[in-house]
Order: sequence, then C-alpha cells, then structure tokens
Amino acid sequence: MDDNNTFLSRRRIIKGAGVATGIGIIGGGSLLYSSQPALAAVGSSPISASNLSITANNNAVTEVTVEPVLSLKWSSFSSGISGFDIDVTAGPSGGSLSSAANLTGVSDGTTAGVSSYSVQNTGSNGDSEGIADISLAGIGLVSSGALTQSDLPSGVTDGTSGTKTVDFAVTVTANSASGNGSATDTSPDPAGSFDVTLNNDAGTTNATGNINTSGTSG
Repeated sequence: MDDNNTFLSRRRIIKGAGVATGIGIIGGGSLLYSSQPALAAVGSSPISASNLSITANNNAVTEVTVEPVLSLKWSSFSSGISGFDIDVTAGPSGGSLSSAANLTGVSDGTTAGVSSYSVQNTGSNGDSEGIADISLAGIGLVSSGALTQSDLPSGVTDGTSGTKTVDFAVTVTANSASGNGSATDTSPDPAGSFDVTLNNDAGTTNATGNINTSGTSG
C-alpha cells in the first residue's frame, strides 16, 4: 500500500494562562478516511508546551523557553512508521515564523532534543496505527534565533508593564517505514499566538513576567 497521504487536521484553539499551564492547542484531529494512511493530533491537548518560562534583565525579556509536548495518532500505515520529523517555529506577531528546533527521525527517547517518547497501549512504531506521546527538551526561542530581543518586551520602566505577542506553530511529518511516502501538517494553521508580559513594579529590584496564552488559531 502506498503510504502517501495528506496529514489531516482541524482548526485548533490556543488557550490557558500563566507560565505553568503554557500553550495548549486543543481540539483533536479527525481521521477522515480510515482506508488511507492518516495522521492527526489527538487528545485534550494534542500539542502543548509545558514549563513555559521567561528570563528578564535590565527591564527587558531576554529569553522565552518552551518544552513542547505532542500526542500524535497515525492510522492505516500498512508498514508502520519509521518516525517523525518535528519543526517548532516561532516569530513576532504578524511576521514570518522561523525554526526554533528541527528534529528529524524522532522514533524513541534517545533522539537529541527529545525528553521522552512512548507509544500508548504498549504499541510500537511498527504497528499500522498507534498514538505517540512525545516530550521535547527546553527550546530557547531567542537563543535558537527564532526571536530577537526586540521581538519581546524591553525598556519597561518602573511601575509599568510591557507586552509583546509571539506567533507559534509546529510542523510534523510522519514517515512511512516502507519508504513509500510521508504525511505533513502544520498546527495550528494559521499560527496560534501567545502574549509575553513583563511587569516592572515600582520600588522593587526584581521584574516579574508572565505568559498569557489566550488567542485563537483562526
């Protein structure tokens, strides 16, 4: 069977608030043609970023770090999958997205940049269908070059706050173990977004920040 097929997806919504909850892209994908190879993000938070954090210095945000977590279901791949290629992208609101991390051949937890990898229900990549839960290691959006410090709040004076919006998307390609094709999709599409806010309280020596992930994928 030829495993060429489009990676099917649906519109998703980013919601949540605060550094702890991070980015949550919700609304599982639909496998529309069960007789054809297909792939979709599934679950209540199929693509999320836990442990979102910011680093601030001299009244400016200097780094935003994300740890993406993905839950991906493949179906009707007759020979199973050899793994996933994952490209995490980010950029200033309304601007172009640049790659923050590009991982290839992700098939287990030993791939550089991967914290954990498992297939649910004791399955394996060789199964014709399955759900892979993948956690990525922390990605610095500034140090990776996807963002510059000018894309983030800066020059925040005492007693004020500053906010900048960051666009975010993940492109995943599932590769057939037979080598007959691949399936690719970017979620959300158009890109989702989250706000980075820096609060500089008057009379204190430390600035505090938060990431508000409200917004829609369109």
